[in-house]
Amino acid sequence: VKVECCPRVTTVEFKCECDNADKKGRIDISLPTNCTNGTKINILDARKNVIKVLEKHLDGVYTTGCTLPCPGTYYVKPVNSRYSFSPEIQTVNIRECCPKFNKIEFKCVSKRKTLFTNSLSLISCFLMNFLLF
Repeated sequence: VKVECCPRVTTVEFKCECDNADKKGRIDISLPTNCTNGTKINILDARKNVIKVLEKHLDGVYTTGCTLPCPGTYYVKPVNSRYSFSPEIQTVNIRECCPKFNKIEFKCVSKRKTLFTNSLSLISCFLMNFLLF
């Protein structure tokens, strides 16, 4: 930059840009509130390594906050031994960084309820076969 001597004025313009290492992305994960007790959300990177585990939620919504390198591909997997989640895992491609964010949703079913329903089906089938013969 060449600066003129007084009384002339030289205007200098500065421009600031962040490189990709400074850009962060966010994922919000929504679960039914009846499935949140004891549920953890695993965030996996593109190589499927766990990079973050979310345990706290607000009304069934877990968030990574603006902490994930952006852009990037991530896998989200809820984990709880008492529930089955649908889908089991979701892929999230973060293309737009914070303040924009990605929102995904999971459904859940109690494994006890599934076991009970399956047991009833087996018992019904057995009884039908027994009564027919």
